[in-house]
Order: sequence, then C-alpha cells, then structure tokens
Amino acid sequence: AVVVSVEAKDGYAYCLGGRERTQRPALTWCMEAVQRGAGELLLTSVDHDGTQYGLDLGLLEAVREFVSVPVVLSGGAGHPKHLLDAFRSGASGVAVGALLHRGETTIGELKRYLANEGEEMRL
Repeated sequence: AVVVSVEAKDGYAYCLGGRERTQRPALTWCMEAVQRGAGELLLTSVDHDGTQYGLDLGLLEAVREFVSVPVVLSGGAGHPKHLLDAFRSGASGVAVGALLHRGETTIGELKRYLANEGEEMRL
C-alpha cells in the first residue's frame, strides 16, 4: 500500500515535521488522501509526539469515522497500555519511538503484552 503520513495539530494538517501549518483541516486531508488512493494512513499527533503521555485517541476516532483504510497512530506512546488503548480505539498499528530509544522495553515485550491482552500480533 501507499501510506500517506498526516501530521495533525489543532485540527489542521502540518508539514515539515509539524512546524508548518497547511490550510487543510487534518480530517479533510485524511479523507482526500484516501479518495486519491492511499491504502493506509500514518496519523501523527504533533501535540502528543514525544510527550509519552499517551496517544491522541480522539484524533484517531475522528479519522476512523470517515476513512475505511487502516490507520497507524503515532505520537505520544509512553507505556505499553497506550498501545493497547490505541488498538482498542481502532488503530491498525501503532508507531513507537521513545519507548524503544531509551531501552525501557523491547519490540518483543510490547508484542507479547498486546497478545496477552487479546490483540492479534504478528509474533
């Protein structure tokens, strides 16, 4: 699939690593990307990115209501439960960074946790 990356902040799509606001509302851009043929979306909450306070489930749920393609959620995961919450809110995948960069956990540990919580994982 061609995956379109959407950086969202304050309801708008951003570019240049979340530094420049476009004139497009994020939800409109997600729908347009799918209409143009995107097979999947990588949805990043600029406000949540790097905070480790949790993923933006409200943003995910808003986008999932209007698109039929898989959505990978990014930005804010700080605990394995944050990933579980995202999957249970409709994410098809979750992108993580800080959890792994600092050595707090491993990909294997995350996958085992999610599988033990009933989420289907490619182990």
